[in-house]
Amino acid sequence: MSPQELKALIEFDSEAKTLFENGIDNACAERCSAIAPVVTVPVAVADVRRTAAISGALAKIKMTSWESSQAPPEIKGVCLTFLDWLDHAESFDFTLPEVQTMAAELIAANIVTQQQFVVLTALSQKPQTFTHSDIANLRE
Repeated sequence: MSPQELKALIEFDSEAKTLFENGIDNACAERCSAIAPVVTVPVAVADVRRTAAISGALAKIKMTSWESSQAPPEIKGVCLTFLDWLDHAESFDFTLPEVQTMAAELIAANIVTQQQFVVLTALSQKPQTFTHSDIANLRE
């Protein structure tokens, strides 16, 4: 978050604004950290792989791509694409339209559940945190 956006966040929230105006920077930073929207960031592939494995989604994707004779070729292709991304990318960006499409197709084919995808997507949601210095720097 830029300094201008942080200042706007403070101005928007009466509690943060009062703390800022009274020079209570630590409390203002805590309040801003509590009210700031989360940001979506790319996730390390190792974290996606581990979480998908724990949830059982990775096994189902692998089984569908390699062993399932009942799965349509399109679904096998989606499974192979997901596995290819896990094998060759450094990070996984859940905001990409390709990832959203892949997820929708895997969910529609009952390869991945909506809940499994929610858990994977949650890896990319990071809270914004602020420090005393972030607030104090706004006064300069």
